[in-house]
Amino acid sequence: MKNPNLARIMRNDRVARWVISIGGLSILACMLLMVVYLFQMALPLFYGPDHRPLSDFQGERPLSFGLGTYAERAYLLFSDGRVDVVSTRDGSRLKRLQLPKQGKILRADYGGNADQPDVHRYNLVWEDNSVSMMDFVFKTRFSKNGERQVELHVVQQGPGVQLPPDAAPDTPVALRLSPEGTGFFVCLLESGAVYYRRLEPAGPPDGNMVRYLEAELQGRLTHLTVDHTGGNVFAGTNAGELIAWSLEENPERELKTQTPPTRRPVTGLRLLYGERSLAVADKAGEISAWQIHPTRHRLEKLRDLKGHKNAVTALSVAAQSKSVLSLDSEGGLQMSFLTSGKLLLKLDEGLQDFALSQRGDHLLSLDAAGRYTLWQLHAPHPETDFGTLFGKVHYEGYPEPSYTWQSSAVDDDVEPKLSLMPLIWGSLKGTFYGMLFSLPLALLAAGYTAHIMAPRWRAVVKPTVELMAAVPSVVLGFLAALWLAPRLEHHLLSLALVPLLIILLVGAGLYLLFRIGHKMNGYEFLWVVPLIPAACYLSLVLGGQIQDVFFNGDLNLYLYRNLGMRVEQRNCIVIGIALGFAVIPVIFTIAEDAFYNVPQDMTTAATALGSSRWQTLWRIALPMAGPGIFAAVMIGLGRAVGETMIVLMATGNTPIMTLGPLNGMRTLAANIAVEIPEAPYLSTLYRVLFLSALLLFVMTFVINTLAEVVRSRLQGRREGLL
Repeated sequence: MKNPNLARIMRNDRVARWVISIGGLSILACMLLMVVYLFQMALPLFYGPDHRPLSDFQGERPLSFGLGTYAERAYLLFSDGRVDVVSTRDGSRLKRLQLPKQGKILRADYGGNADQPDVHRYNLVWEDNSVSMMDFVFKTRFSKNGERQVELHVVQQGPGVQLPPDAAPDTPVALRLSPEGTGFFVCLLESGAVYYRRLEPAGPPDGNMVRYLEAELQGRLTHLTVDHTGGNVFAGTNAGELIAWSLEENPERELKTQTPPTRRPVTGLRLLYGERSLAVADKAGEISAWQIHPTRHRLEKLRDLKGHKNAVTALSVAAQSKSVLSLDSEGGLQMSFLTSGKLLLKLDEGLQDFALSQRGDHLLSLDAAGRYTLWQLHAPHPETDFGTLFGKVHYEGYPEPSYTWQSSAVDDDVEPKLSLMPLIWGSLKGTFYGMLFSLPLALLAAGYTAHIMAPRWRAVVKPTVELMAAVPSVVLGFLAALWLAPRLEHHLLSLALVPLLIILLVGAGLYLLFRIGHKMNGYEFLWVVPLIPAACYLSLVLGGQIQDVFFNGDLNLYLYRNLGMRVEQRNCIVIGIALGFAVIPVIFTIAEDAFYNVPQDMTTAATALGSSRWQTLWRIALPMAGPGIFAAVMIGLGRAVGETMIVLMATGNTPIMTLGPLNGMRTLAANIAVEIPEAPYLSTLYRVLFLSALLLFVMTFVINTLAEVVRSRLQGRREGLL
């Protein structure tokens, strides 16, 4: 006969087993999906670039050509002053324009986008030896039915200038005029000097407005480029020398610097986007980036980019990114990115000329047969690779390679600096100081509470410490930043004396207690606890007196002047205390349970054999509670690594890599909280933050896995003892 109660119990057991199994598997599935999602969002950072042809057409070979907005139209500039606007789909001519100035064009130097995304600027040298500045302006408008229409307008800026009589043949020129008529004109002279003329609306043609920039060179100047203000002039020679003039209103402050010859003639010279660095190409096919060193004030190489096997014949730069384009004598075209050195494009098509769209997503090439090809480029994250994310990078304007995190800047033309090493370092550093403060206190308190403290007091102390875990992190961060940090800033010496005086006073108090033979079994803390505030007060008094006598009343100023140590208000000491306060309840609770669950017969046997309570705790309870203590430490470590609000509010969020405890830092968790509201969707920064989250997950996963492995081994050793 079946027992209905037994059948119901078995049925309930089966249901519970299935519910628990489904719940556990659901948690594992959610964790796995989370990791997959983080990995999916971060993986595109390491995708290689891609390109594909969209269309091609036959056409005449012009003097120069360029792509319009949206790459739907292109313009062809001919030497007779004609400008044909053609469709990039089939090459059909849509419109023909004539330049405002009549005559034959001898040379057309592309001058960039004139700080506007839809403007192409040219310096044109005419057969009458005049130079004019022409702006090719693309204007976009929408018709009533919503169709987009892009029109090209050619505008001449100012009346132009005349080449000096002794100008070098085929001299590169740089002419820039503002709407008010001010600007500058630069060219090369046959004498080897650089002709530099400031232009004013009503100024004299010569006199103080003209300067001749000279230098002792082994080669002859062949290339030059000037920034948009005219304050920096760069030139290259056929002996491989580079020279820069930084012009000032006060001639005594001007800077002239040059490099030794390399015997590789310079074949291309362009300032990159932002005009903080210089792209240089030579006859050996090498391409490099240079800058004026910010402290040594001389030309120094930033890095080498991917070069060619043949001589570089043309060099160009992207209008809105740090990309460098180069064409060699065999028609090979390459595009590299400055920050990462990543090769974004490589074409071996026997090309003769090229034009990049303003947005850098389309390229129009021309081969020897007169065939134009429109390419679509796809390189969404050119500035990131393993080197830029985890290695040292020599950024523009920096004196040397460094680990730097700077996701935003005042100007958009500043290259982003997305090294994760300062954030990883900050996470480890903050965790170290937090554990340094919390670990000794939590473990010593756990051992004392479990095996020495009187049971009636244990029932009070343990819940009280556990209640500390209920304090929100934001409250701890608020108190650490606004109350604790300002006070510790002015009492560093007193803080350094606190642990020393606590050890001395507590040690002396316990020695005195044992010396007089007073028995306070389980109540020693009642004698010791009052000594701790006494030690703190004594350290405050002594610290102030020592600071007045030996450091002129200001230890912070002394450290800065004599040791170069800058004391920041929100530093690692503040983080150690605040983070330790958050981690202590976690470690204490688990470790105390581990101590308390040591079999009583073993501790009793040790006591019966003559061991003192402290010997029993150290020799018996600690080894037996080892697995639980290690688990407590690892869980506390994971809690410290993933902490966000405390480190966000109390660290100063300075992503620097220093060992000193008097500086702040920025952690991975805090960085995600700070940056994610401002990160554009699917941008490089957005994906780097997901990579940061993935790294944070991996760090905690590794810590917990190692903890479980070690705990299992310690548990096996404990079972062997039993």
